[in-house]
Amino acid sequence: MRRREFIALAAGAAVARAAIALAQHKAPVIGILSPAPSEATPLFDAFRGKLRDLGYVEGLSIKLDFHLARGQPEAIPGLAAELLKTPPDVIVGDGVLVVRTLKNLTTTVPIVGILGPDPVAGGLVASLARPGGNITGVTTLATDLHSKRIELLKELIPRLSQLAVFWDRNNDPRGLMLDAISDYAKREGMRLDIIEGGRSDALTQDRLKDADAVLVSSGPTHFNIREEIVRRISASGKPAIYPERDYVVSGGLMSYGPDVVDVFRRLAEYADRVIKSAKVADTPIEQITRIEFVVNTKVAKAISLTIPPTLLARADEVIE
Repeated sequence: MRRREFIALAAGAAVARAAIALAQHKAPVIGILSPAPSEATPLFDAFRGKLRDLGYVEGLSIKLDFHLARGQPEAIPGLAAELLKTPPDVIVGDGVLVVRTLKNLTTTVPIVGILGPDPVAGGLVASLARPGGNITGVTTLATDLHSKRIELLKELIPRLSQLAVFWDRNNDPRGLMLDAISDYAKREGMRLDIIEGGRSDALTQDRLKDADAVLVSSGPTHFNIREEIVRRISASGKPAIYPERDYVVSGGLMSYGPDVVDVFRRLAEYADRVIKSAKVADTPIEQITRIEFVVNTKVAKAISLTIPPTLLARADEVIE
C-alpha cells in the first residue's frame, strides 16, 4: 500500500472512531417548557447563543428538548407531564405558570426558570439566597417595576386619573403584582380598570375608551402576543407603557423593564451550572437589575403626545 493511501485510510479510521465515541457519549439534555409559539424566537436564539459561548454544540455535546404550548397556556400541564416521562438533566421553565406546574409534578428534577415578581412570597422557593428545593433561576422584581411604570405614565400624562391594566393571572397567580398596582393607584387617587389578560381580544375599543392610559403587565403569555396587544392599543389611540423593549420595537409607545434576551442568557448559565453538578437547593436566585427605559417618539407623534424633555433625557433608548 502506498504511503499516501495508508495515511488517508488511517485518518478516515480515526474520524470514524471519534464519531462512534461521540455517538456513544450521552449528551446532557435540557428540557424547555414554554408558552412560546415557536423555537425560532430571539429569546431561544439568545439561550442557544450563550450555550455556544459556554462551549456546547447542540446535537452533540448538548441536546434541547422543546415542549411548547404555542400560545395555549392550558396545554402547559399536559406538556409538563409529557416532558417528565423521560426526565431531562435540567428543565428551563419560562414563567411562573410553567415553574409552578413543574413544582407540583416533581421535587427531584432540577428546574431553572423565570420566577416572577417574588418567588418567596409566591411559594416557589424558601429564600433567594438558598432556594432549598429543586428550583432556582431569576426574578424580575415586577411588583416594584409596575409602580415605576405608573410614575412614568403620570410624568407623561399629568392628568392621569383612570388607568386600564391588562393583567395576566397566569403570571401572577397570587395577585402580588396586581396588589402592588392597586396599592399605588389607591395612594394616588387613581381609578383602575382591570382587564383580564392572556388573550388580546379582551382589549376592545369599548373597554379602553374611558382610560387615560394603559399599563400592560409582564409575563410570557403577553410577550408571545405582544404585536397584537400593541396593535389593539394603538388602534384605540391610548398611550401605554409596556414591560419590555420588544413591545416598543413592535410599535408601542414606551417600556420600562428587564432585557428579556439577557434573562434567557442567564438561564443558559444556570442550566450549565446544574449540568456541571451545582446543587440547585444552594444556588442563589438572581435578582435582575438591568432595567431599560425605551421611548418611541414616532408613536408619540401619531397620538399627538409631546414627551417631556426630562423624560427623554432619562431614556436608555429613543426610537424615532
